[in-house]
Amino acid sequence: MKKILTILICFSCFATLKASHLAGGEIWYEYAGDSLHPNRYVINLRLYRDVSGAIFGSGGKTLCVSSSCFSNFNVYLNLVPVVDKVLPLDTLPGSVPGSILTPDLTDCVDSNSPGLVFSEAYLYQKVVDLPGKCSNFMFSYAECCRNNSSTLHQAAGKYFYFEAYLNNTASDNSSPRFVNPAAKSFCVGIPIKWSQTAIEPDGDSLYYALETPLDGRCGSPGSAIPYATNFSLSNPITTTSGTSL
Repeated sequence: MKKILTILICFSCFATLKASHLAGGEIWYEYAGDSLHPNRYVINLRLYRDVSGAIFGSGGKTLCVSSSCFSNFNVYLNLVPVVDKVLPLDTLPGSVPGSILTPDLTDCVDSNSPGLVFSEAYLYQKVVDLPGKCSNFMFSYAECCRNNSSTLHQAAGKYFYFEAYLNNTASDNSSPRFVNPAAKSFCVGIPIKWSQTAIEPDGDSLYYALETPLDGRCGSPGSAIPYATNFSLSNPITTTSGTSL
């Protein structure tokens, strides 16, 4: 069964524009079917908001479902309050009850640093009955706007687009999901080990790959955003010894 999980990672190399606010996100799904609802899934959307930009509000988010087998349709995902026994709920101006500051964001930096970009995590969720079996269901999400980036060419103002795929013709299991938060701050000159751990509830194999950031609209394939000079898919950030996965 083909299962693709997409996550977008924000490194703290962004200059902020007031209208920009999206710092990262991910989509994953969990099979919840039974004999009466054989194609039922719980669809999850996690977003990371740059707190210096536009606010989200307390409403939900719209996710698009498309395939070559059935008509496309949209799903409205409701905001699910994040409950964490260790981390307090987010109380920054513009935050929404139920959001939390991104965990581990300031592991190696001074939280009072004037250049630090804070982000907060939001979770959205909905139970969805898919119309049947298909080899290429695509769940996609898009929202404006991206932050300006020193590693991408003219990213400011472009849509933040990402997607996940499902082939449920072979079986009805769930997608993998990431455990570690997708936003992180790095300190110049200080080594750091980046761990983007994922779990696979059905025991399937996990594969990782770096992908080009996308601009696009919900329900349509995204288009690649060009890298800035001296950056590429194999060299997405500045390091002392290159980037390896």
